[in-house]
Amino acid sequence: PNGVDLERFRKPVDLDFRGEQGLDPSSLVVLSVGREHPQKAYATGIRAFAKVAERIDNAYYVIVGDRAADHSPLADSLGLGDSVRFPGILHGDAMVAAYQQSDLFFSPSIWEMMPLVVLESMAAGLPAVVTNISGSQDLVVDGETGFIVEPEDETALANALLELIEHPSMREDFRGRVLSRANDYSWDAISRRYLELA
Repeated sequence: PNGVDLERFRKPVDLDFRGEQGLDPSSLVVLSVGREHPQKAYATGIRAFAKVAERIDNAYYVIVGDRAADHSPLADSLGLGDSVRFPGILHGDAMVAAYQQSDLFFSPSIWEMMPLVVLESMAAGLPAVVTNISGSQDLVVDGETGFIVEPEDETALANALLELIEHPSMREDFRGRVLSRANDYSWDAISRRYLELA
């Protein structure tokens, strides 16, 4: 599998991601990361989030990546207003701050291999809602570090998001397990595994 630089995503960064996005510190931030591509299924993610927004007033869906804003007409058509944000491409500490200052990670993809963004979110300690596809299903432990849902099932995706949003104690429990599991994917740990196979 791929590895992740744990130190990069855990070190404190002096950037106010929420402030730059105009988000209140008390808001609930759902994060997706990746360029616009059919495999990412952002349209499904936005429609699922629309069901979340019907119940949660202070929830925001932030999609970071090149051309993700192509989906802004869909968000507008669903009446989401500024509840869905498209910051564009983020680099360096700005990307790290996005992970660190979000509440949970969301990957509605319909296919992946070994998604680095899920590993990065794990390094930052984010519980995740992902789809039951290769890579994501290997990284997330269903019911322990996040939830695994069938691809394109908007209702199930929304319900999984709501479960984490409405239960902050669950998010905190999952966070501890996420950080522990991410240790197994540090570059040091992965390098040793490759050497054992050499």
